[in-house]
Amino acid sequence: MDEPLQRLTFDDILFEIRQAEKEKREANLSNKLLPEFSLSSRTINTTLNLENSTVQGAIYLNNCIINGDIKLNNSLIYTTIYINESEINNFIAKNIRIREVINFLASKIKGNIDMEKSQIKGFISFNRTEVGNDIILNEVIAKDIMTKSGNMKGDLYVRNTKVSGNIFIKNGSFDGLGSFESSFIEKDLDFSESKFKEVVNLSGLNINGQVIAKTLECKNLIAHI
Repeated sequence: MDEPLQRLTFDDILFEIRQAEKEKREANLSNKLLPEFSLSSRTINTTLNLENSTVQGAIYLNNCIINGDIKLNNSLIYTTIYINESEINNFIAKNIRIREVINFLASKIKGNIDMEKSQIKGFISFNRTEVGNDIILNEVIAKDIMTKSGNMKGDLYVRNTKVSGNIFIKNGSFDGLGSFESSFIEKDLDFSESKFKEVVNLSGLNINGQVIAKTLECKNLIAHI
């Protein structure tokens, strides 16, 4: 039988971050039961390790600078992740489960966004975000969800986004659409063997590499590049 996760308060989270900064190590918030929390409008000078943890609500990272990575591998988020107008080194969240949406808006990720094999209920958005290397969404599943405010589609939004590497979406499954309008991709966009129940829109996409759409399934591919 698995050991129960250690429960932390928000004050515990802040204390661990401060100690990690002083000791020049990553903040160890892994294998914990965490409350909904906000680190908005803060500068954090360490990596945040939340691997294998459960967050009983949302994570808010708005208008913050994190001089380190965010690690969320194998974590469970009860509602949403908001990352708006923030700077982060790398966002590493393989096999994360998010019960509502994940929304990057107007943020800067200096390295990679890696969400391979993640499961999302609701949409995934990287609108107006700058990514210094790759976005990795291989084997991601995004499903529709009914909420109190209505139905949220399992959409993927990459609008007005700048990616200095590749976007990999191999073997992905999305209940909604894929929107890549007016974005820039330095290398390749690889949709190999992915499925979208709605349209995939590449209108205005500026790409220096290739669009790889081998066995891509979607309602319609709009490709006015």
